[in-house]
Amino acid sequence: MGVFTEYCEAEHRVLDRLLHSTDAEGLDAFRRRLLRRVAIEEQIFLPALVAKLGHAPLYRGALTHDHAGLVALCAPTPQQGEWVEALWEQIQLHHSIEMADEGFCAQCDALLTADAPALLTRADAMPEIELPADGEVRARIQELLARVGLPSHKATPPPHKPALQRVPPKRRH
Repeated sequence: MGVFTEYCEAEHRVLDRLLHSTDAEGLDAFRRRLLRRVAIEEQIFLPALVAKLGHAPLYRGALTHDHAGLVALCAPTPQQGEWVEALWEQIQLHHSIEMADEGFCAQCDALLTADAPALLTRADAMPEIELPADGEVRARIQELLARVGLPSHKATPPPHKPALQRVPPKRRH
């Protein structure tokens, strides 16, 4: 097992423990840890991998999409119960994709091992992501996306269509 695979496995175990804690402090610690993990992957590991490959890996869009979804799930203050189980299912799926043969961790292990000490030092120095103050959920999601280095996802405006002109009916004589 390579250094990046070990790192991701260790983080996954910590996230599992924090998510299944029974108090609000544990849940908030989980949310901050997950957001920090997303920031490390998006701001440190993925750019290093892209630089080594010379292009973005094919799964880059899906990985970033998953990260944005996880950030969105962690933005509102959650309640224990179904939220925890649903989020853990998402994390498990995401983790299995990261850990897949020739996936993110395998590529990092293959291409970034020589750079691992510097990259992991940068990851250790990544500050904890503080949860934003209560407020509108959409604003909190946008703020968190920015904090972890993900682009804002704005809906594409509909194409402009000219108003239909109503033609008056013809009068019969």
